[in-house]
Amino acid sequence: MPFPGTDFDWAAEEFDPDVVVVDVTYLDVSIVRPLMTQRLASCKPLVVYVADGHQGLYDNLRWQITGTLDDSTVAGLLALVTDASVSLVAER
Repeated sequence: MPFPGTDFDWAAEEFDPDVVVVDVTYLDVSIVRPLMTQRLASCKPLVVYVADGHQGLYDNLRWQITGTLDDSTVAGLLALVTDASVSLVAER
């Protein structure tokens, strides 16, 4: 969904996500990352930033861990999720 935008605001208020994947291919991650962190701070998800052709980043807001993501494939993203209670809500 577009960020910033009303759809994102609605989702951020109505859902309590475990994982958020942000495609920053055409965005400036240095601007988007602090905005996403602030907006999602209350639910403390794992926020993953991916960009076509670039190394990804992640912020685990619950455990306050930040790192780089060498593998941004679905398998690589799933490897970040160690909590068995995480479940897929919607896929687009």
